[in-house]
Amino acid sequence: GSCFPKDTKALHWLSEEEGYVLRTVKAAIEVNEKQRFKLIKKARQDFPTFQGLKIAVLGLTFKPGTDDLREAPSIPNVRLLLNQGAQVHAFDPVGVENFKKIYPTQVVYEDSPEKALEDADLCFVFTEWDDIKTIDLNLFREKMKTPYVYDGRNCYSLSAAKEAGINYQSIGRPDVKEFKVKEEIVL
Repeated sequence: GSCFPKDTKALHWLSEEEGYVLRTVKAAIEVNEKQRFKLIKKARQDFPTFQGLKIAVLGLTFKPGTDDLREAPSIPNVRLLLNQGAQVHAFDPVGVENFKKIYPTQVVYEDSPEKALEDADLCFVFTEWDDIKTIDLNLFREKMKTPYVYDGRNCYSLSAAKEAGINYQSIGRPDVKEFKVKEEIVL
């Protein structure tokens, strides 16, 4: 849960105060920090820059069923996307008001996943809300400019992503690379 990072950091700090280094705890903290940007690293392989891209973000809270943003992966990832010139369109069923306290005007807040996906170049899934998990995957292909989906919560099956014809990358599973950009014919 959201307390784990806080607790490991406190344990690490307390042990260092007493002159000890708990290498396992320190390693866990480092791994967790790197995990936060794993989806961004995957997206970088497909999009060398986020400048000027419309990016859909589905899910802002740490977990479904709460408006809690503590340790939410959306916060540092949205910060990075905005800093790199992306246009972020976000959907979350309950976390928007709290997220607006951090990004009051820099993010476009949408009232449905479909609106967030409209003409998006790529999409990040950060929270596994039912509203997000139950999306017909064909909507990614139909609504997005290019259906590249980076899912940090493994909301969708690989076979469904393949059937929908989208590029789908999740955590700890093989990538699905089904969408191909049509090349323009130059005469």
